[in-house]
Amino acid sequence: MNTSKRYCEHLAGGGLQSAQQLLEIWASDQTGGFTVFVIRPDGLSCVIATGQNWQDAAPTHPEGVAG
Repeated sequence: MNTSKRYCEHLAGGGLQSAQQLLEIWASDQTGGFTVFVIRPDGLSCVIATGQNWQDAAPTHPEGVAG
């Protein structure tokens, strides 16, 4: 699925859920929509959740650490 064209979403973040699964969150600044995917090493992808009103979180830094 090409979420960047169809839903105006971009990769907002992600990480390893386990050694066998990658989790990605795609979100749209234009529409506020978002989609959460889990991707296996063989390329199989599953939509885990979708929603509206996506809010980007401002990066936080531990006290005493320059940003």
